[in-house]
Amino acid sequence: MATYDWSKFGLHIPEMMLPKEGTDYFKWAVVACDQYTSEPEYWDKTLDDYAPVSDSQREAKAAVARLIERRRGKVVLLGSNGCGKTHLGVCAVKALGG
Repeated sequence: MATYDWSKFGLHIPEMMLPKEGTDYFKWAVVACDQYTSEPEYWDKTLDDYAPVSDSQREAKAAVARLIERRRGKVVLLGSNGCGKTHLGVCAVKALGG
């Protein structure tokens, strides 16, 4: 796995959630671009807890569910604050053993 000096990009990343060692990154990947949350109860949420309110959120939830079921593929989650990107990303990482 490559190691980056993120300070070259003007970034400081205090903690990252990464898949467990030995994960084949060509089989699946989840990208969630969001801020860190300090609410511990947030990280206990599951895919069943995610309640989409729009068609695009339903499609995102279905895509993550397929990723979890198939244990392969890629999902890129983009959207405004509070739409569920991190929730769905964390569900995928937890379900896939990360």
